[in-house]
Amino acid sequence: MQVALAADEGYFPGLACTIFSIALASRGTAGIDFHVMDGGIADASWNLLESRLAALDPGIRLRRHAIAQASFHDLPPAACGGAMTYARLLMESIIDAEAVIYVDSDFLCFRNLRELWEAPMGSNLIAACQDRGVKRLKEDPVFDLSPEEGQLPYFNAGFMKANLAQWRREGIQARTLALLRENGARCLWWDQTALNVICRGRVHYLDPAYNQYYLPPVTALDLAEGRINLHYAAKTKPWQTTDRKILNNVLWRIACAAFLAGNSTARPSAITNLLTSFSVAAIGAALAFLRLLSWDQSRQAGRLQRFTNRLQVIQWARNRFVP
Repeated sequence: MQVALAADEGYFPGLACTIFSIALASRGTAGIDFHVMDGGIADASWNLLESRLAALDPGIRLRRHAIAQASFHDLPPAACGGAMTYARLLMESIIDAEAVIYVDSDFLCFRNLRELWEAPMGSNLIAACQDRGVKRLKEDPVFDLSPEEGQLPYFNAGFMKANLAQWRREGIQARTLALLRENGARCLWWDQTALNVICRGRVHYLDPAYNQYYLPPVTALDLAEGRINLHYAAKTKPWQTTDRKILNNVLWRIACAAFLAGNSTARPSAITNLLTSFSVAAIGAALAFLRLLSWDQSRQAGRLQRFTNRLQVIQWARNRFVP
């Protein structure tokens, strides 16, 4: 299975946790090759990534592909991800494979990617999820489209499977870069716009859970059943804030502490797990009792349910990520 990501040193925490989560979610999957398009990752950071992955699974292969960010100097400045957002356009010439799953370096993946990897693509150029903000191609127009083309779904390029063999045959890299150089000022979302325009009509749309926005809060059941991948697509990334009000930021920080901080987050003891389980059970019993009394204060009940979910998610994450 071939997986590609792109990052510079500023995005290294996100890169490392994205890779770590994919490796855990796809554990038991033989032969995962991670291709990192490197826009300036420090050697010390790279060595840390290599050592942590080797400890997790010696069978994982980590490949480093140097990217000169200066090569994107004639493309429009991208507010999200900087110049490295354009690296995914180069995959057909960098990665020697028939296909690759590309993942932005701001994900936590809980879904095994093997099923997606093994799914045939036919003549489709991309498999991806519809974007949550821009729904139709006509909402990000680079040039005039036919009414039918304008109604085509618009995909988010943060998580996608690329048919690299077909990309090479059809020159997708050259065509997207040419579009950006000629019409970049009109591209609302930079390389994502170019991919949507050039690949229009040749996209297979995935279950939205493959690329789920990090709000609203995840549920413990989503995590336990491996249903989702969380995309931290906001401008402020979880490694750039200390905010702990947002549950999914807390989830990310537990993963980060386990993987990057020398496993400094201790695995919860049996007593801690017992107390958490008792708290969850007690809240559940209280809610059931209040319902029997026809308690109609839904706001308070909702708060109790959210608190219960928060306890369950944190307990799950600590047991999942911390050895």
